[in-house]
Amino acid sequence: MPAAVEPPIETPRTLSEAYAILATGPHRAIAGGTDVMVQITGELGPPPDRMIDLWRLHELRGITADGDAVMLGALTTYTEIRHSAVCREH
Repeated sequence: MPAAVEPPIETPRTLSEAYAILATGPHRAIAGGTDVMVQITGELGPPPDRMIDLWRLHELRGITADGDAVMLGALTTYTEIRHSAVCREH
């Protein structure tokens, strides 16, 4: 098995920071990293050159309702959805 190569990881604190980082060039976005852990070993192709960890971006979390629509933030977890009063109501 090839040795893991850990590419540099940026960790923005806001969505605006994330956009600024992404504007500097290509990054592999991660939020949990399970799929990336296999990729950085080189077993599934070359590892990414740079990564951006989105997990701490609170703007990408949450569950809200607007009329008949329910909006799920991209980082909302399965557990949060299961326990959401908004989801139960809709």
